[in-house]
Amino acid sequence: MINTQNSNSENDRGQVGIGTLIVFIAMVLVAAIAAGVLINTAGSLQSQASDTGTETQQAVANQIEVVHAYGETDGEDTVDELNLVVKKSAGSDVIDMESLTLQYTSDSMSQTLEHGDTTESGEFGTAAL
Repeated sequence: MINTQNSNSENDRGQVGIGTLIVFIAMVLVAAIAAGVLINTAGSLQSQASDTGTETQQAVANQIEVVHAYGETDGEDTVDELNLVVKKSAGSDVIDMESLTLQYTSDSMSQTLEHGDTTESGEFGTAAL
């Protein structure tokens, strides 16, 4: 007599193995897609962080340092002309002095100065040494 119960049991075991294999392959595919998305996102974030760092460094480093400052008076206690000797800060790129603005602050006044050819009020001039 043939035992049919064992025959069905062996067929069922084979089907379970194939089902497990399909689930395993599906999990591997999902993991591969997730890894690809994570790697792509990490590359994008790294690129943005690098650009932000470069922009921040340019904004912070492109400054000048006042090395020496002296004023010329009219013989009284009024300063007619203020002279500043400046240099680039460490790590600075080329600085366009004509697009530079200065803010002058004293005990009695505060004024923003823009580059100009004359020494009128509100303007400053430059000369290379």
